[in-house]
Amino acid sequence: MSRTKVINEIIDIVPLLRCLDTELKKNVYMDLIKSWYTMDEIEEQYGSEGGDALVLMERLNLVDTKWVTKDNETVKSYHTYYDNINIMAHAPLYELIDMFHVGAMSDEVYKKMENEIFDMVGEDGCFTGEIMEKFNISSIFLKTFVKRSPKLVLKGQKVLKLK
Repeated sequence: MSRTKVINEIIDIVPLLRCLDTELKKNVYMDLIKSWYTMDEIEEQYGSEGGDALVLMERLNLVDTKWVTKDNETVKSYHTYYDNINIMAHAPLYELIDMFHVGAMSDEVYKKMENEIFDMVGEDGCFTGEIMEKFNISSIFLKTFVKRSPKLVLKGQKVLKLK
């Protein structure tokens, strides 16, 4: 059965870029296109970074899972969820610039800002307007930034810590 991921919002491009931004992540994803693999098999071949890549891909719904029995133990197995991607996004240039800026931001710069926002969010969350004002960023920048984060999530008009 062929599945197509339809991307209608530009912010949904960044997670895809982040899942394929290193040779290791690309190789893990390419293996998952070909066959089903368990976490142990990926970590055996690619180390803990391969496992981290697999967790990220699962969180972003880019891989399908099923339970299989292996060595008398039930384990989760992974495979790519989509065979095709259809990008149908239309956006003003200034939004594309913000989106690509976040996608291309170095991990060092990103993590510094992510930690500042994480601390600002606290346990109750923080309204997007407050964060945008403090960091002097646009709505698209913030949405894309949070979409890239493994620690933050956007719920309505609030940024929350991912549990």
